Amino acid sequence: MKKDYTKLADDIVSYVGGQENVISLYHCITRLRFKLKDTSIAKVNKDKIEKLTGVLSVVEANGQFQVVIGSDVSDVFQTILANYHIKNALDNTEADDVESDKTGNIVIRFFNTLSAIFNPIIIALAGAGMLKALLVVFTTYHLLSNQDSTYKILAAAGNSVFYFLPLFLAISAARIFKANMFISLAIVASLLEPNFVSMVVKNGTTVDFFVSLQS
Repeated sequence: MKKDYTKLADDIVSYVGGQENVISLYHCITRLRFKLKDTSIAKVNKDKIEKLTGVLSVVEANGQFQVVIGSDVSDVFQTILANYHIKNALDNTEADDVESDKTGNIVIRFFNTLSAIFNPIIIALAGAGMLKALLVVFTTYHLLSNQDSTYKILAAAGNSVFYFLPLFLAISAARIFKANMFISLAIVASLLEPNFVSMVVKNGTTVDFFVSLQS
């Protein structure tokens, strides 16, 4: 039977100041990441959240109020969204949140923007990394050979996210900066085009551009 996270979700929302104090919410591998309107002790009771059964710790960083849950974070996150009118930052593009968050110095805002770009693709990166780790285990214990077609198919699945990471970042960055997603993809895709890649590999760090027109 699936565990009921309603009590934990209710307590967390209550101690962060209620749903009216939450700008948006999303989660990474282990943490609920709240963006709050007011983080003062008058609104947020950090000590009580840390004492909740199911909460490992609380971290305040980069303008976020992060509640560390662990492996059950996705279930708690879904329970909160189901029971409260709280904006899911990943479903509603984080661009508005980044633009509206003018608090903190330029360094904090810079890292908030980087976080907003990378967070949507963290799960894909984690999944690809786990797949590559499993392949290492399989080959180490001779459960698979690196010459097997099964190994090569799984390796391709694991490598794909890392190989095409620039494309993932292009899509995510386009959402944040409200740029045309297809133009962003076209620009970055040119860097992955096989002829361009082979030219860079062949010539090292030196690549001439328009030199022939000047000579």
